[in-house]
Amino acid sequence: MSPSEYSIRPFVDVDFDAEARIDREIDPAHAPTVEELRHWDEILNLERGRTNIRLAAEIQSTGEVVGYGSLAQPAFNYDPRRFWIWVAVAPGHRRRGIGAELYSRLEGEARARRGLGLWSDAREEDLAGVQFLDRQGFQIRRKIWLSRVDLATMDLSAIPDRSASLTRDGFRLSTLAEEGATSTEVRQSLYGLSQRSAADIPRLGAFHALSFEEFVALHFESPGFMAEGTFLACKGREIVGMSSLERELARPDTVHIGYTGTLPECRGRGIGTELKRRAALFARQEGFRFLVTGNDSMNRPILAINQRFGFRPETVWIQGEKPLGNLTAPG
Repeated sequence: MSPSEYSIRPFVDVDFDAEARIDREIDPAHAPTVEELRHWDEILNLERGRTNIRLAAEIQSTGEVVGYGSLAQPAFNYDPRRFWIWVAVAPGHRRRGIGAELYSRLEGEARARRGLGLWSDAREEDLAGVQFLDRQGFQIRRKIWLSRVDLATMDLSAIPDRSASLTRDGFRLSTLAEEGATSTEVRQSLYGLSQRSAADIPRLGAFHALSFEEFVALHFESPGFMAEGTFLACKGREIVGMSSLERELARPDTVHIGYTGTLPECRGRGIGTELKRRAALFARQEGFRFLVTGNDSMNRPILAINQRFGFRPETVWIQGEKPLGNLTAPG
């Protein structure tokens, strides 16, 4: 990177606009909005002691931001000595060393914290991004399929309506809007469900339970939150299953499945499938055109269920890991 042409500085709040613009230039079909980016950053900052470093690369002469990078420890797989690292450069400014310089500085921050490893991802079709990870020494560990179904042509004939059988077995089917999205009891029950049902979801690294504050911010304060689009299965006063929908702010015709989970002792009854069926019907009735979801390559059962709904992969994300070799204990 030419220091006379570009400079790197700490990220500030107004840079979220540039981050959203760069994301749209790179991947317009999936780019988040400024509001969504800010919300995610707020969640990263909820727990004290977690790393969340952001950098911006700008043109010296104009101050225009043309790249950004981050080093973070998200709650979903928090590890005190491993970090997620992301770097993005606007297409018109690539191959000038900006991404490499951003990456080098962020990896240096990870090493300074005695980091044992880095995680990152890239769209499989983005050859430049995949090659960049390869050059930095990342090894591919898994893939995530982002799948879509057209609600106008969705055929649910292969998905049986289990409402009657679940009711006979003592389950009550409801929505978060009906149960009360602001109820502390409801939120605590959902929190317990999410932590127990998420423990065996495949991921890089180990499972780490969210704090209640993180859970509320992630599920109830998301810009795309839909209480009426969050479908629940209850046993008495306990919530034992859920499937949630979230709006995509940049794509008003699209909703995505935020989270589907069932308590381990209630699995095998088709609760998750029934809740997802109700969510799909609701999305169609509300006039949305597309429903999207993500699948981990290690979670074949959920992939099979989504294929029955008609989901078809449209984008593949690869996730990689790079060991840093800092084996001494942090001082």
